[in-house]
Amino acid sequence: MALMDVFKEATQQEILRELRAQSGLISVIAKGYDISSWEALFEISRSGGADKILSVGDQLIGTYKIDDTHEYSCPWDVIDFRDVTAKVNGVEVEYKNVPLIQMHYTGHENQPYDPAELTEATETTAQSDVFYCGFDGTNYTMLSLAAGSTIPYGDYTKVYKTPYNSVNAIRYGNSDWALSWLRQYLNNSGTGWAQKTHDYDVLPNDAENIKGFLTYLDAGLVDNLHPVKVLTKQSNWAGNQLLETWDKLFPLAVAEMNMSHGAVSTEEGEPTAFYKALLESETKKPTGTYPALIKYAVNANTSAQTVRLRSSSLGYAYVWFVSRSGYVTYDNPMNGYRVAPACYPV
Repeated sequence: MALMDVFKEATQQEILRELRAQSGLISVIAKGYDISSWEALFEISRSGGADKILSVGDQLIGTYKIDDTHEYSCPWDVIDFRDVTAKVNGVEVEYKNVPLIQMHYTGHENQPYDPAELTEATETTAQSDVFYCGFDGTNYTMLSLAAGSTIPYGDYTKVYKTPYNSVNAIRYGNSDWALSWLRQYLNNSGTGWAQKTHDYDVLPNDAENIKGFLTYLDAGLVDNLHPVKVLTKQSNWAGNQLLETWDKLFPLAVAEMNMSHGAVSTEEGEPTAFYKALLESETKKPTGTYPALIKYAVNANTSAQTVRLRSSSLGYAYVWFVSRSGYVTYDNPMNGYRVAPACYPV
């Protein structure tokens, strides 16, 4: 019997990826792009064959410009290749084998994940679908008030209102990524973009003058980015739902950094290949110090920074971060830290 060569599906897919990679390169050359330009990266990323040209651990060198006299080299690490859904002109588009890239350094300024939402009530009677919290100068107490009942202002120094049956957002800031200040900050440029994400939200002081993070990045990167679907789990107190947002830039989740902890969600993303390799010899602990995770400032490469992550602590009103020493833990959303965001160049 004669033997026949049979193409397996995996073989066909590999050939297809090779052809897509070649097609992407041909397109880059035909358009006159420098192979190291951001435009070339987007062309290759959207071809589906980026993983045949780039490798995990490669660096893409951009710039970070604070102002006309302060411009710094800004490397981006390729940390994985993944299938993503992007929103292009309002239409959802699927892309294959897209490089996930993360800033090697942090940005130059601290920002809160979200400020304390100290919105004072002024109405005489309780509204429906609103929760009230009395503050006596020391303690915060959630009040059981039916709609239309009188708010007991005389019993407290202040009475706050919130969309949650919890004091957490009032006291510590909102740990919900979808409603966070940090999400707004990362996905805007210039000034004038700051706005409340719900009726009882509170913005940082001087919010109208804070420049969005995209201001400082290369125009070739910013102008070509489309928002992609990002999954983030709410804390139990905020609803415990896995929410999707559409973001150009986002901090990594704890799971994406190959960390292990029962107080975070594995639904936020699989461990990336980069952090798998980086922490390959480390024993995973609920919290612990990982020197390999220490990051430095883009404008001071020897200055270690505390870096905010995207994940909430599921059982508490906190959000995770990596400290200057590489210690992984969580604290109040209102505390301001640096961020080393990631993105998918599609």
